[in-house]
Amino acid sequence: MVVVLSEKDRKEIFNELTSEQIRVIRKYVLDATKSELLTKHFMRGINWELVDLGYDPLFKKKLSKRKYNPTLYCSACGKPLKYQYVIRSLQTGYVESLGETCLNQRTGISLNIAKEVHESKRVINVFQDEILLLVHIGKVFPINMYKKVHDINGDVGWSNTFRNRILEFKRANLPLFHKDYSKLEIDWDNAKKEIELEEKENNLYSTEVNRRYIFLSRHLKYIVSKNRNLFSEERIKIEKTISEKDIKINEGINEDFAKIPEYKQEELKKKYIIPFNQKLRTGPLSIK
Repeated sequence: MVVVLSEKDRKEIFNELTSEQIRVIRKYVLDATKSELLTKHFMRGINWELVDLGYDPLFKKKLSKRKYNPTLYCSACGKPLKYQYVIRSLQTGYVESLGETCLNQRTGISLNIAKEVHESKRVINVFQDEILLLVHIGKVFPINMYKKVHDINGDVGWSNTFRNRILEFKRANLPLFHKDYSKLEIDWDNAKKEIELEEKENNLYSTEVNRRYIFLSRHLKYIVSKNRNLFSEERIKIEKTISEKDIKINEGINEDFAKIPEYKQEELKKKYIIPFNQKLRTGPLSIK
């Protein structure tokens, strides 16, 4: 359920945050909405493009009662701003950070376009209020879940963008967006499943009775892990199937070898099993 705070509640919560926490929220809330603002509104600006949109959540609060000073100013007139439009000239590449009035005067961009961008603050509020509400009820960065994922290498598939966002929220000790937290849970669960599969295989072949002859799992899993086109869930499913096939193959060989003398086992290993494992390592599916 989407919860939108009142302006009064929003200001009170912001006033309790550190400058770093405000910076992180402001940065990633705008990241979540910026693409919509860029495409929906400023495609109609002929000679300028919107490259960023800043806002000061405590703009109307007296300086004496604020925990940090204003950080947004108009580069044209020097006035402090609640909403700041960072625009770039498509002709010269020159960048300016302007308020609404100067935006119109210096660029010719219609005030209607600026007002439409202001109207998009409802979208911004939905994203920022998710974090603010969690802060209000005492939630902080989920360090235990993060450590669980990190300790079992569940974060190896994270993109740089996602990793940087998580680390910034960690440093600011802020709770995560629900989608980011869900990803941590999924990555932890998938990493656990991989470890459980490996332990199952290791336990099966830990005795002399259950020897491992064909190392199918080791090679195929490595190949699958390098396929960047697979989602985590798909990779887990494929690796599980590989493990099950690997176990059945080696169990079958164990059962058959139990029925023949040891000298015959050695002959079969030299003639078939060792060459097969060598082909796994050097054949068309080998690890490069």
